[in-house]
Amino acid sequence: MKKTDNYSLPQWEKQDFIKMEDFNDLTQKTDAALKAHDTALGEKAAATALAAEAENRSAALAALQTALSAAIGSGGKTCRIITGSYTGTGTTSVSIPTPFYPVLAFVQSAGMATALCLFRSADTVQNNKDFGVGDGKSLTVTWGARQLSWVCSSGGTMSSIYAGNSKNVEYHYVIVGFDNAGA
Repeated sequence: MKKTDNYSLPQWEKQDFIKMEDFNDLTQKTDAALKAHDTALGEKAAATALAAEAENRSAALAALQTALSAAIGSGGKTCRIITGSYTGTGTTSVSIPTPFYPVLAFVQSAGMATALCLFRSADTVQNNKDFGVGDGKSLTVTWGARQLSWVCSSGGTMSSIYAGNSKNVEYHYVIVGFDNAGA
């Protein structure tokens, strides 16, 4: 009995006697080849579907990024917050650099004796704003593009306390602002 070149399947010739083993062997080989082909097609279809899904997700992500950039950009400002602390030096002034344009600051001493709330308002066009802090004293606040500073404009022994800068006292702050290249 002759065999095929690719799968060694039996090829009967006129003089061959057909045996059940040969016939069953042919059936098993055919079944296995069909199953392997079916599996390969399924894997290819799954890979194609996966590639299409990845492409769809990539396109959706790009669209989301574009929409998000447009939405954030339309407001022109992205809110930023920085927290930190400093130890008082006993002087009447404090300066805190910020990585953004500051508009609001909360300062609190660790012992809660001093609390300041400083805000930049529409009338701070000249960047200076006086805040009354008690006992006839006031803070002159200077709002920079990347910095906030203030000084207690009245002298005296209590000025560093009102300025939030008592010697060796720890102060904590939260400063809120925004990214704004034009500010």
